[in-house]
Amino acid sequence: MTEPPKKGVTSQSLVTFTGTSDVPAQLDILTKFLAGQEKANELREHELTLQQYNAETERKKVDTAHEFALKALEAQAQDRKDERQMQAKNNRGAFWVSLLAVLGLFGIVGFALYGNKDQLIIEIMRILFIGGGGGGIGYAAGLKKGARLANSPEEPTP
Repeated sequence: MTEPPKKGVTSQSLVTFTGTSDVPAQLDILTKFLAGQEKANELREHELTLQQYNAETERKKVDTAHEFALKALEAQAQDRKDERQMQAKNNRGAFWVSLLAVLGLFGIVGFALYGNKDQLIIEIMRILFIGGGGGGIGYAAGLKKGARLANSPEEPTP
């Protein structure tokens, strides 16, 4: 019986492969080559580990940025809701103050008409036209200045 052929590198296979019988030199070259391949494989495994780590880190960064963006949107929505409620409250208060002022003015004018106080009515009308005209001009100037400051990139000066 013959033995089955051995697997791996043997001196006989090297002689057959290279055609020379300098087996120790060929074995030395082959072992150096295999050691180099082993180091290359280790480096490749290390490189793959680093790539996986980098990919996982990037994924975590994206997840964190996504969570932060969602929380920022939630906070902005809550702020806008609060701002709308405050604006509605301010508008409601301004409406009631204006209504009381107009009703008071009508009451004074009605009282003056009832008591034949024509001079009082004339003075009230003069105050309304002069004060209303100046107030209207000031209001328009303030709106224009506010729009100009909102469009300019620099800080407003007092």
